[in-house]
Amino acid sequence: ILISSDKSTLYTAYVLLRSNNPPSGILVATLEGKENMKDYNLMIRKKYGVINTFSQLAWWPIYKFIDQRNDLILIDDLYGKLEYKNIEQLSLKLNIPILKLNSFRYGVKEGIDFINSFKPDFIVIHTPFWVSKKVRDLSSRKLVIGSHPGIVPHFRGSSSSFWNRYYGRKNCHGYSIFYVNSGVDSGPLIKQKIIPYSKDYSFIGNDYILLKMISEELINIVSGIANGNIPLGIEQKNLKPSQIYNGPTIFEYIIFMIIEFIRKYFPSFKMDQ
Repeated sequence: ILISSDKSTLYTAYVLLRSNNPPSGILVATLEGKENMKDYNLMIRKKYGVINTFSQLAWWPIYKFIDQRNDLILIDDLYGKLEYKNIEQLSLKLNIPILKLNSFRYGVKEGIDFINSFKPDFIVIHTPFWVSKKVRDLSSRKLVIGSHPGIVPHFRGSSSSFWNRYYGRKNCHGYSIFYVNSGVDSGPLIKQKIIPYSKDYSFIGNDYILLKMISEELINIVSGIANGNIPLGIEQKNLKPSQIYNGPTIFEYIIFMIIEFIRKYFPSFKMDQ
């Protein structure tokens, strides 16, 4: 299983370790280290441009002031005090190898060698970081299971809870689990579920609610595959570039907050489809 140091992905490793079908190994990508963080920031600036990157970060102080405290309480309710050391200790107890990279790239030599040592039948990915083709191809059956806190193909890429709420698509909030291919959240569907958006939390809090649901559903999917019941996967249709979203800019965030204000205090205005 490939995870990051975020609580939501640590939880996936935790529940799988405690399941009847624990992973053969755990690979953790991180943003630790100055050079690694510098490399990551450079990649982001190249991908989005300096102005867009700045604009996508500019709303963060507003979020911290308005919503972050409430979301942090939610995250504690969802995951408790789970930390990397808990995963490390449980892995050691179960004699399951775990490797923590000083890189956000799973495809570094250390990561490739670690995965190759298991010759895995299939790989589970639960991470915000991109997983390259050379890593995905290490599965002997070419089975790589990924997920997304959003309803594909309508909302793919980043911040799907934000965008479906922004556009009032209440039937497009939920999660999707699929086989990973070279596209953005575009692989054959294994499982999808629509979940009502919680008005008690921000779009970030809603993401964490969905991510926990994904973690718990992955137990069932992994159990099925381990017992020979491999999901066929349903090809996604009508894939369009316009369905792939980036993180919101400061201007989009402000519009979003205005829309949320209208929803809360002027419910007679129909904002949702």
